[in-house]
Amino acid sequence: MDKYKTTVPWSNFQNIISIESEYPKVTIGAEGFATLCPTADVDFTSVSGVKAYIGSMFNRQTGVLTMTRAYDVPAGTGLMLKGEPGTYSIPTCESFTVVSNLLKGVTEATNINATENGYINYVLNNGSQGVGFYKVGTAGASLEAGRAYLQIPAETPASRNALKLHFDDEEEVTAIDDVLQQDGKTVLYDLQDRRVEQPQRGLYICNGKKVIIK
Repeated sequence: MDKYKTTVPWSNFQNIISIESEYPKVTIGAEGFATLCPTADVDFTSVSGVKAYIGSMFNRQTGVLTMTRAYDVPAGTGLMLKGEPGTYSIPTCESFTVVSNLLKGVTEATNINATENGYINYVLNNGSQGVGFYKVGTAGASLEAGRAYLQIPAETPASRNALKLHFDDEEEVTAIDDVLQQDGKTVLYDLQDRRVEQPQRGLYICNGKKVIIK
């Protein structure tokens, strides 16, 4: 940008502004984590130093929340950010991928209740078990505009006050654990931890493992 300001003919313009300066900005604190609800469609593909994740799957047996890397996402998507402390400019985009996500974004300051429409609510916090998602207390929790919280089905054991985090891009990708033939007896859950009574072909969770029905 400085070269444009001093090089003819671009220097003839009175006001030269970097495109990057108009991008949405996010800040990562000392803990290395934050949540985000972007007000525009954004793309993290070329951003260095910070990664964006959606909450893609919850394992009721282990209490582990799987975080899946997200790149281009629509406005209003709840995201968890992981990276080096600092402020980052996030490019906007004109197209995006629609995602299934356990994280819920808020566009204005909001008081989050302990439960909501059959879900238990959790907020990101640095608590007794380190940085993670902790259950909202009966008094509720205040969330700033542009942040996100987590929703888990209320049938999940109520004793889980904090959820473990698993980032699925930080280990070698492996094959599906098992192949399951439909027998009508096995209890299956979808990737959002909802019980499936009449499963079709596809990917499910069975006894804490990913399985596929042919």
